[in-house]
Amino acid sequence: MEWYDIAPNGTVHGFQAKFVGNVDDLTPLAKESLRTVGANRSFRDVVGSRSSPPSKCRTPHRGRQQERREKSARQRWDDTVTSWKAALPGTGDIDVRFVGGGALLDRLTKPGNEGRPAMGTYSA
Repeated sequence: MEWYDIAPNGTVHGFQAKFVGNVDDLTPLAKESLRTVGANRSFRDVVGSRSSPPSKCRTPHRGRQQERREKSARQRWDDTVTSWKAALPGTGDIDVRFVGGGALLDRLTKPGNEGRPAMGTYSA
């Protein structure tokens, strides 16, 4: 994780921003971060993890996707996270989410978020 934030109710959320071009490049980096978080939960009880690359979870064109029977980037991310949560100790109950560059920018630029550390990411 690049940073942690403690919410007003005391829960800890971890955030990572990775400069990668696609979900497939993000997954090994996010997995290692989640592995570390799971191993250190007795020290810092993280309940949420947000991965934020500058890109979106793009879905292949519908016709192309059906022809090749490809999973969308979002489906690959969700399936991968599910497998991590089953395999990595201490991570089964962590809320792991992908927050693409556009969604993150929208939150950062909302009026009233100037100087706020969490910028509304807990509810995403």
